[in-house]
Amino acid sequence: METKASNLSCARTRRNLGFDNMFCVESRGLSGGLCLFWKSNINIDVYAWCDNFIKAQISTVNDNVWEGIFVYGHPDFKRRKELWNELTCVDNNLHVPRAFIGDFNDVIAQHEKVGLHPKPTSQIDTFRCFIDKNALMDLELQGTKYTWFSNPRNGFVTKERIDRVLANWEWREAFQHATLSALPAISSDHRPLVLNVTPRGIRTRCFKFEAFWADHADCGNIIRKGWNSVCNSSVDHWTNLSRRMNSCKQELVKWSKANFKRADDFLLRNGRWLVGNGERVRILDDNWILNMTNSPVVMNDDVTFVKELISEGQGWNMSELRKHFDGDTVGKIIRTPEPESTEHALLLCPWTRAAWFGAQIQCCPTAYTVSSFGKWIMDFFKSMKIGTGTDYELCSSRVGFLVWEVWKARNQAVHHRSKPSPLLVIQNAKQMEIDFADVVEEPAISSNHDRRTDRRVTWRPPPPGWIKCNVDAAFREVYSAGATAAVFRDHAGSLLTASNHRIAASSPLAAEAFAVREALIMAKNFQLDRIIFESDSLILIQALKSKASIAEIQVILDDILELVRSITNCGFTWVPREGNGLAHEVARLTADGSLQQNWLRCRPQIIINILAEEHYMSLQLANRS
Repeated sequence: METKASNLSCARTRRNLGFDNMFCVESRGLSGGLCLFWKSNINIDVYAWCDNFIKAQISTVNDNVWEGIFVYGHPDFKRRKELWNELTCVDNNLHVPRAFIGDFNDVIAQHEKVGLHPKPTSQIDTFRCFIDKNALMDLELQGTKYTWFSNPRNGFVTKERIDRVLANWEWREAFQHATLSALPAISSDHRPLVLNVTPRGIRTRCFKFEAFWADHADCGNIIRKGWNSVCNSSVDHWTNLSRRMNSCKQELVKWSKANFKRADDFLLRNGRWLVGNGERVRILDDNWILNMTNSPVVMNDDVTFVKELISEGQGWNMSELRKHFDGDTVGKIIRTPEPESTEHALLLCPWTRAAWFGAQIQCCPTAYTVSSFGKWIMDFFKSMKIGTGTDYELCSSRVGFLVWEVWKARNQAVHHRSKPSPLLVIQNAKQMEIDFADVVEEPAISSNHDRRTDRRVTWRPPPPGWIKCNVDAAFREVYSAGATAAVFRDHAGSLLTASNHRIAASSPLAAEAFAVREALIMAKNFQLDRIIFESDSLILIQALKSKASIAEIQVILDDILELVRSITNCGFTWVPREGNGLAHEVARLTADGSLQQNWLRCRPQIIINILAEEHYMSLQLANRS
């Protein structure tokens, strides 16, 4: 983030924090400024900088060399857009391990902001385009959801996740155990981020009270023994309580080890450790080799964990095995199964996570969100059904294509020793989607045509004294843009007024919600009442009627419900696409750029034809009734 500090002030901060080196971009007046501190055990070579970024080559003690780009996104969107273009890497430089770190002043999705006003969709799309062009993935943030907080405005605090680390696949492969966490915000409106790139050591196991202990007759006595063994009247009550709790924990752990040994004994006598990725299995201490009761003889002592003998996603590393063990031991090791769970193979392996995040569906499965593959996929489909609306079938098929390509790439890596490529998996899944669409397109069209001819659906006029407003939206996924249309007619079918606008939107459902909001704003400005708003988006109408939440468009839904309160007697109804013909055509023509906003003065012939046809059909229905 911006330092708002001079070179002298940054140097003073460096000394206070105990850093050896510094590179500073001074602030301009009371704004801007960047600063980079580092210690002498890290080599940093700064080779480019400006007011909004510092580029540096970084090498650590384990000889990992990578490019660090420390960013401060300009508060002005136009300048920030220019910055993303400037930072976009050329194709021949994409495979350098690279991480973008800092305050980007942008969010990846609407749910990363909570506030009175939504983040403009155009800004989100521009930032995501920058991420896609650089083949970056977002590092999971631990400890909090938001990194920046505003001052209270109208009793409401805006929260955003604008500070982050974006890394490419090569950087993620070099630092597989890197973690990103946030510290509390002190004397700042930003939470400091801590990026730890060092491999994780063995973590101290936290104490957990096992439920089955309480069923044992001695459990109560053990707790009392631990509680009463520590008591010092000379210290305060809080210290006494803390000491007694620690004493209880220690007594329970000792008692548990002495009385509940059956699982440990079974593993020592007959069982074998599941190797998995070998991260927690010790080579000399754990019983992990099939048909071998004693610890193996290691020729070189520079390995500790089984993980060091495994190539990620490919199985045993034969060169490492031959380096550390004799031929007989190597033979036993390669016969030891290296089980891999379905969840790890399809979702949690580092390269598969890169494929899931880089694909069009853009999600990031983690060990915290994935308990089983089946449950994760069903939960993902449920959230997708709410968020994608009419495009649910297309989006769910994309998930299937991606899973299939991930499975194929994983099998190729295991059986043919090929190196899996997330980008290739994404491209193959996209090609499969295109091929599938070409095959099913023609039958789908004929099927829809048959349904239309079987049952005629047309526009129906409102009751006398009421106004009906038909709304619709057209969405162009390629451009993440579209258009909205709202058409107001009375009970006689006469066209009262209309509006049409081109918009930027993230999905068809968001475009439909924008259309309803535009219609309500127009009705409020004209002080209209007794209005029926009609849309062909079933999900949107159901959400408005039931006041249900849809995360993707929640901010727009809140605006709609607020506008409804200012209009006397209004309601929402759903109509099939065939009964929403005029609004649909106005939205389509607007999205294509062939219909201007002043079309009411000089109506195109296609609009005149639809008006005449719907008026005629409404008269036919009135005569039948």
